[in-house]
Amino acid sequence: MSRKTLLRHGRSFATVLTTLILGALLVACGGNGKEGSGTSSQRASAASLPRAPEGVVARVGPISITQATFNRWFTAEVSTEQSAFRTVPVPPYYSACIDHLRQVFEDSGRKLPVPSHAEARSRCAKQYQETKARVLNGLITGEWVVGAAEELGLKLSEPIVELKLMEANHKRFSSEAGYRAFLHETGQTPGDARFRTRVELLDEAIRTRLKEKVGAFTPGRVAAYYNAHRASYSEPETRDLHIVRVETLAAARKVRNEIASGSSFADVAASVHVPQPIFSKNGLVQGLKQHAYSQPPLNDAIFAAKPGELSRPIHITLGYYVFELTKIHPPRVKPLSAVSAKIKRDVSKSLQERALAAFISRWREHWSAQTVCAPGFIVRRCRQYKVTASTPKDDASSFD
Repeated sequence: MSRKTLLRHGRSFATVLTTLILGALLVACGGNGKEGSGTSSQRASAASLPRAPEGVVARVGPISITQATFNRWFTAEVSTEQSAFRTVPVPPYYSACIDHLRQVFEDSGRKLPVPSHAEARSRCAKQYQETKARVLNGLITGEWVVGAAEELGLKLSEPIVELKLMEANHKRFSSEAGYRAFLHETGQTPGDARFRTRVELLDEAIRTRLKEKVGAFTPGRVAAYYNAHRASYSEPETRDLHIVRVETLAAARKVRNEIASGSSFADVAASVHVPQPIFSKNGLVQGLKQHAYSQPPLNDAIFAAKPGELSRPIHITLGYYVFELTKIHPPRVKPLSAVSAKIKRDVSKSLQERALAAFISRWREHWSAQTVCAPGFIVRRCRQYKVTASTPKDDASSFD
């Protein structure tokens, strides 16, 4: 049993389809006839790609991903590359790929240095490995999505899939003939397009089901969450004060005497011609929080002071400070009415994201154990794949 599918690893369905469309248009509009013949040679070359035993590159549970499916999508992927890499790289010699790559550089009219045979071979080998990984990981991931949906009891009728596909085609193609030409140029079949659309819809359906499991945040649920996390909605004590900064102890004693004699902090701060403390404006700081002034001598003095007392000069690395506390705002808990909308929005979203991440983590572990790949076709999604320190981490919220 096999399904024909491509969900390009690390890309959404829409991105994949758009990429393939652009590739098809580039091939179709080559103008000199070479690109068209290149497509034929690509398909011929695909038949020469490394073969898997029994013609199966991977098995996902009872589902087989056949050599023919892999070859077809490998060719389609190559058709979306830049012109220099639009010949199927066939190991171990990569002869056609090397010749085509060097010819493209030669035809550039010396605008680009022609790579040596060894350099071209290295690029073709890299292209083969990267394309193989993208295509096969995508094929496997598509089967995983279908399997996950089946486990959740999610089903899609064929009319829904056809309607979605028609809507997508209407946006991207001017006619049915254009759609058929796209399938021909990329080597796809109508079944491939339908299955790709099915996977996109199932991806959305799984996410919706998980959101439903988290449930709606009713007023009662919001209130329960608020009461359980009341400390998270508390505001710490803050203080209002007048303050001035000078450079020397002598200057600090002088401005303190002026303020004690009736001069205002605003007037004194304007007269000293020294940059004043952060958060202050005209000698006034409002709503200062603990450790907003990071050096302990000044912070500790402010939060130990009593309103109305003029401080002694306080020395820190930035200079000398004189301040007078004017008001203490005690700590308070924000009322439920002030935070209910935020709880409903942010907490609900956070729980949904956590539920999705937990599901995807279990999904990957379960389906990776069910996925066996043929020798020479072992990629990230295969059970035999060995994760190393350099292996990129999966996106916790993505089915790709």
